[in-house]
Amino acid sequence: MDADGCRCASLEDNRVVRQQRWRELCAKFYYDQDAAAKRVLECFEARKVDEISISAVEETGPDEAFNETVQMLGLQKCMVPGHEENFNQTVQMLEVVKNEVRAGYHDHVSNQRYAEFDTRAQESQGTHFELWTDDNGRQQLSVRVQHDYLRSMESHAKMMERVEVFIKKHVSNVGCHPFLAGLHAALQWNLESSTVVAWKLSDSVFVESGDSEFTHNALALLVLALTFSHCESSVNGTPGTTNNSRVKTRDWYLDPYMSDHDIRQLMRLFPAAKRLEGRPTGTKMLTKMDRANVHGQLDEIPKFFNRCVFTTPKHYHKAYALRSRRRILVTYLSTWTSRGGRSWVAMVVRRRSPLLLLLALTLLTFASDARAFGFNFGFDGGRQEHQRHEHEHEHVDLYETLGLTMEASEVQIKKAYRKLSLKYHPDKNKGDEEAESRFHEISRAYEVLSDAQKRQVYDLEGFEGLEREEKQGGRQASPFDAFFGGGGKQRGPDAAVDVPVTLEELYNGAKKQAQFARNVICRKCRGTGAKGGKTTMCKTCGGSGHVLVEQKMGPGFTVQMQQPCPKCGGRGKTFKEACPFCHGHKVVQEDKVLTAEIEKGMPSTHQIVFERESEQRPGMVPGDVIFRLHQVPHDRFRRAGDDLSYDLEISLEEALLGYKKPMKHLDDRTVVLTNSKVTTPFEVRTVQDEGMPVHNYPSQRGSLHVHHEIRFPTMLSAEQKELVKQLLPEDPVAAVE
Repeated sequence: MDADGCRCASLEDNRVVRQQRWRELCAKFYYDQDAAAKRVLECFEARKVDEISISAVEETGPDEAFNETVQMLGLQKCMVPGHEENFNQTVQMLEVVKNEVRAGYHDHVSNQRYAEFDTRAQESQGTHFELWTDDNGRQQLSVRVQHDYLRSMESHAKMMERVEVFIKKHVSNVGCHPFLAGLHAALQWNLESSTVVAWKLSDSVFVESGDSEFTHNALALLVLALTFSHCESSVNGTPGTTNNSRVKTRDWYLDPYMSDHDIRQLMRLFPAAKRLEGRPTGTKMLTKMDRANVHGQLDEIPKFFNRCVFTTPKHYHKAYALRSRRRILVTYLSTWTSRGGRSWVAMVVRRRSPLLLLLALTLLTFASDARAFGFNFGFDGGRQEHQRHEHEHEHVDLYETLGLTMEASEVQIKKAYRKLSLKYHPDKNKGDEEAESRFHEISRAYEVLSDAQKRQVYDLEGFEGLEREEKQGGRQASPFDAFFGGGGKQRGPDAAVDVPVTLEELYNGAKKQAQFARNVICRKCRGTGAKGGKTTMCKTCGGSGHVLVEQKMGPGFTVQMQQPCPKCGGRGKTFKEACPFCHGHKVVQEDKVLTAEIEKGMPSTHQIVFERESEQRPGMVPGDVIFRLHQVPHDRFRRAGDDLSYDLEISLEEALLGYKKPMKHLDDRTVVLTNSKVTTPFEVRTVQDEGMPVHNYPSQRGSLHVHHEIRFPTMLSAEQKELVKQLLPEDPVAAVE
């Protein structure tokens, strides 16, 4: 304390050293629970709220280290008038440092918590989660070990207990972490109580949930993703009967060989969803996420299922293969198993035996190559059944299924789907197979028409194009195609259209239309060339589109070469009667009108691209239509980039005495050009910000360059000449000097 009673921290104290000492004390308190650091922080909190009556120094007794620390930090409030501001600034500085240390401590604890949880989850790998409904109508989640389905319930209980121990250990934090709360309820086999508002999957991804079918499916899926296992849905008893036998219906299951990258992608259920404001707290969140109606009455299964989920023939009869050698094998085996395949296939997938996988890969490769020559080994019955089922619905127009036309908007498609799905939903028509079949047709139509890319393919090529697109997205013909990049669609040629534009349109912006003729896929036959789109598989090539012919290369040397099938022309399909609209050519000619938006300041030779608007051909991606702008010469202005040039004609009098002349600009504004000085012949004056708008930055403009052209008199009288001599000096430069 100074003689004048000042108790402020010494002004010579290094501010950085003070912050460092304070940061060390805070770290000891939060990380180590140090008693001495706790006393200093309690003193700080007392001083911060201005409780001068509390004296931590006096209460704790003589403690030189403590007193020195408090004094060094400036926590002893000075009673000298006018010194309060020094204390307040010190407290604010210390508060900022304390909050930084506390935030780091919370991050550290959170990382430890999730690291421990990840360890517990990985210990539970190979766990089989089963979602089912009991006799009382309550949904339950059963757990069993995937590697051995016959393992006793005691083993599952131990597995569940490992995860339960971790969650119970942090039960005080469950309210702050809804995902843990939902997982905790799921492991207690009580999905009805797992009504949390959102799961925080990453810093920007939240998944909304509620007491609905989607909640239960999403919850089971998240647990499943954490444990690298698969999920089944089943019911006890058959609806409408007294049979209590357990009837299993597989909804979906995941590839057990998914990589870590795919698992991370799987965890992001809604990658395109808008980021929610705020953090989920308690059991309520104000912000809701919109869900489109895709597969169910009110719920959505995310679109990423198309990449890694296999559905059974009851749903959509597709297996979306992942593009890699191992995943193609697993996809093929898993799809085969789900359709009643042999038990040894399930053993291969379940036990993950490298030797069995290699053997199965060899057999599948040989079989897929042999099928190209017309051989069938009898173990792809599910695939043939799937193809037959697809062909049964091949000629059903998807727009007619929803009662719409090809011009229907997205809103109309969604509205029609909701209306029809409610009418034919299996829950409202129990036991009605026709209604169930109709519901699946409606779902199939909506699945295609609600996806912009699939809808475009269907509009261009019909079901044939969809089949080709799906085969390219998940090829099963040969596991080696994924390594060599086979099966990609060819792209059609681009079409260029010259569009003349005026300088006024480039200055102000405009919309230009251009009409041109192009070939498009025949909408009546969907590009098949057959009447009604009815085609049959070519018997010559077996649907492959090519045949093998022998060609002699020399004496005793013959090779087999692959050529397009002469019967079907490489299409793999034939038809009996040609389409009356395209006469079997698959395309018809139409006039197409495209509207291009000319933006302000767009370059004179700019190209505007309309993707996939060029000619259409079956089996090919349409090329682009390119509008090539061509500026028509202007009678008054010339353009050079963002600048304009303008020719101004003035008289000799205006050149000598100055001028003020109006100019009509490209946007019909009147700009007054003025000059009070002498103008010399061919002089160029620049007017800023009166040129062309800068493209993509319309608020900025180039310059206007005014080129002067002086109009001299053609003749002068003797009297005028004498007056000019008197007015003008013989040497203008000398006169100026």
